[in-house]
Amino acid sequence: SKKHPVFNTFTCRRELLLRRGEFREDCFPVEFTMAKALTTLERNALLDRFIDMIETVGLQFGGGGDVHWSGVVEIFGRGTTTTEHRDHVVSWLRQQPGIVSVDAGQLFDAWYGSP
Repeated sequence: SKKHPVFNTFTCRRELLLRRGEFREDCFPVEFTMAKALTTLERNALLDRFIDMIETVGLQFGGGGDVHWSGVVEIFGRGTTTTEHRDHVVSWLRQQPGIVSVDAGQLFDAWYGSP
């Protein structure tokens, strides 16, 4: 039984507006801690490099901190993050001198908070 084309268009548009199905947008939480021995200038330089890396791969970070940072990473604009994005961010952080711990959670729906 074929669906009427208008129904298909309506269903697709509704999914887009609700960010469901193929239009779902995932993000992931990330936390990292810098060594307490870092100066303010060193912490700021590390954060600048982190944001440069995030933006270079088409992502954005929302969060905050001082020595311990936590937040969410998502695609800049429309789209969804992948496990490859998460692995890249975690790997980059672990390779940085001055980072003492890193943790990233599972991908979850950026609009509805569900895994």
